[in-house]
Amino acid sequence: TEARLYELMFAYMDYFSKGATHPPLLYAEYRKSNTWDLYGSENHHAQHFYTYWHFAKLLKDNSLYAEKKFSDGSTPSQCFTEQNEYFKRWLSERGKKGIFVEMASDNYNEVAIKGIYNVYDFAQDTELRDLAGKFLDLYWATWAQEELTGVRGGGKSRIYPGNAANGWELATKDYAY
Repeated sequence: TEARLYELMFAYMDYFSKGATHPPLLYAEYRKSNTWDLYGSENHHAQHFYTYWHFAKLLKDNSLYAEKKFSDGSTPSQCFTEQNEYFKRWLSERGKKGIFVEMASDNYNEVAIKGIYNVYDFAQDTELRDLAGKFLDLYWATWAQEELTGVRGGGKSRIYPGNAANGWELATKDYAY
């Protein structure tokens, strides 16, 4: 099972490295964009680079895949190094400018924040781990400033009618609890 999972991770990253719309190294670009070029919605963008970061992290340490090249010529180690640096910049930029572009959207933020918890738990880079922890502190402090009885108030984006609008059936309420 483990061997098949590694095979799947490599195949996933190789598929996207073939010049598709979401190649791993494109998702690690921060020198020109300062992390503000998003591909799709912010939570979809984040899910892509979290996945690339995690997969490259595991592949680079596996003797069968560490030096194996993706279709674009990159290796898992190269992808991991680039994703790791990107992640630091991404967390710093979001922390400086207000957390997420999709502000206070419980559904979207709930999905995006899961990857940050994983980075906080599994990053070996102490600077990245520290930034992830600070980001989570800031996220919840911001959430708490406008919270009433477990529901985040204030301005929001990507909010839909019904209980999604009043916050009673949203995942971040459960996270906060």
